[in-house]
Amino acid sequence: MLPDTYSELYPNRFLKSDLLKGKKVTLTIRDIDVEELTGENNKKEPKVVMKFVERPLELVVPKTNGYCLKRMFSNNPHDWIGKRIVLFPSTTKFGRETVDCIRIWGSPDIPEDMPITVPQGRKKALEMVMHKTEVKGNGQASIQNTATAPASDLTVHPKLVEGFGYLGWNADVRVNWLKANAALSDDDKIAKLQAELDK
Repeated sequence: MLPDTYSELYPNRFLKSDLLKGKKVTLTIRDIDVEELTGENNKKEPKVVMKFVERPLELVVPKTNGYCLKRMFSNNPHDWIGKRIVLFPSTTKFGRETVDCIRIWGSPDIPEDMPITVPQGRKKALEMVMHKTEVKGNGQASIQNTATAPASDLTVHPKLVEGFGYLGWNADVRVNWLKANAALSDDDKIAKLQAELDK
């Protein structure tokens, strides 16, 4: 079956803006690392890479998004782990080109909307607002439960992620459900989740 997006047609390990399909998506930060990735002109550069509880795809975090995380959660990246962030598809200037990118809209884990000014080097600073968002569900993700979940439990079919969102399940409930149903195939998991949605 032909997929809906270019990034689904040519998949790799990273989350791309077209995979968000024009929507805001709330994800829980599971881990953050710095990796040497091949960038422009085939040069290796250190990049911040973020992993999530709800999706297997990882996000390369540019400085703009890193600054947003710093302002929302603290100067210490260890404090970001376990926090929920809302991502949305956007565009940015790259040289003379306008390119697609992923930006941070806000978080359910901040007390109120937070206007911020993001430094842009010699360019004009970027004025943004980190929005206090509401997420259906009954509580904040617990890093004690989610950080220790096996990697196999975190490789989640997109239809399951969508179903979890409709049900309003938080990260703890999602991980526990995936663990309880780990022996099932993706098709069987989707059918079981559909039964939950039909209740």
